[in-house]
Amino acid sequence: MFVRLTLAALVAWSVLVHVSCYKRSSVHIKRIHNKSDKTLQFRFHGIFNVITYGDTITIYPGETKDILYYKEENKFSIRTRPCHIARDSVSTTVLEGGRLLKRLTHDKDWLFARRANNQICTFEVTNDDID
Repeated sequence: MFVRLTLAALVAWSVLVHVSCYKRSSVHIKRIHNKSDKTLQFRFHGIFNVITYGDTITIYPGETKDILYYKEENKFSIRTRPCHIARDSVSTTVLEGGRLLKRLTHDKDWLFARRANNQICTFEVTNDDID
């Protein structure tokens, strides 16, 4: 019984040491994929969007742009960060006219994928998403 417990404790300890010594980083990416026929402009503002503060990003039909790339060094995150952009910190314009029905501020309008230690949030816009 003692040998079995000691062996189990040794295995658990070696796994813990291996995981803690194995330096992995977590990468969080937010991107916009414009699958529509229209050109989109997003103006980011507000204190919750420090990386894109004051930036206007134009995304042409068929184009994908990363709007956030955040890397946590030596930290493997199993926690999923929300995809949405902070409320009242983005305004959207469809250059050819129309209104975007989806909202960057709603998690339900984002696609989420986890690949290894990468968390990728994609905001996909199609013609059906423009009124």
